[in-house]
Amino acid sequence: MHPQPELVAEADPVTAAASVLLCDDAADIRALLDAAIADHPDMEVVGEAATGLEAIEQARLLQPDVVVLDLSMPVMDGFEALPRILSVAPQAKVVAFSGRTAAEAEASAVAAGATSYIPKGARVEEIVAALRDAAGLPPHAAVRSVTRDQELRLFSFSLDLLCIADQDGYFRHLSPSWERTLGWSVEELKTRPFLEFVHPHDVASTQSEMARLLEGQDTVGFENRYASRNGPYRWLSWRATPTPEGLIYASARDVTEEKRAAASRDTLATIVEWSFDALVGVVLEVTSTIGNAAAETLYG
Repeated sequence: MHPQPELVAEADPVTAAASVLLCDDAADIRALLDAAIADHPDMEVVGEAATGLEAIEQARLLQPDVVVLDLSMPVMDGFEALPRILSVAPQAKVVAFSGRTAAEAEASAVAAGATSYIPKGARVEEIVAALRDAAGLPPHAAVRSVTRDQELRLFSFSLDLLCIADQDGYFRHLSPSWERTLGWSVEELKTRPFLEFVHPHDVASTQSEMARLLEGQDTVGFENRYASRNGPYRWLSWRATPTPEGLIYASARDVTEEKRAAASRDTLATIVEWSFDALVGVVLEVTSTIGNAAAETLYG
């Protein structure tokens, strides 16, 4: 009598997590979404992109299940990138993400091939719910307190100057980085109209940019100068988006040192170009010589 073979129960097949590609030029937003998605074991962030061109290339390489696509990005915006993403990753479901006027942006995005649209300013759990729906995953009861903690940590420790402003010209919320950069306390910045801190020469352009935001347009790369408590004005480069509730979510980066470096280079270039003395520079790494106009006249 032969022994009967032992029956071994078959293991349930392991379902791969839905892969997500995050495409937004704001690193803080990508970090926030990444942290929120990490709470969902059936979802996984497999890559990030900061421009439309990067989004297309990452989609081609990674073949994600879901793409979160900011519609306002540099180099190539989301509207132009969207059909190209679908051409290189046809299985991907694209969730368009923008601060533009919802009805107009949603219609344009869906017409271009997006599966769905969600406005910036939506709560993090609403964004993640839209991603789960696009991936065909069941609803997930995320722990709100964890997500809220993630938001607060990001707001507190970001190196960028994060803020929420209202249409009356006041800051509602400010990250601690404002105080570190400008020297004013958060309360001082919140109790006065923010235009009072703007350089007089930049007030008109700042008002014009605010008008554009209140019309539903995003801000990318706008620059103005803010007064610091104990020193000169600081140059800030802005990225902002309006919400349907009349609030403005924004991040600013201190570009003062970059401005100073560029001004020094321009001054040096002017001195070299207009000098009556022959000035010649040699680039050691390559066989090239650089000279000003006087050197060309003298040496040919």
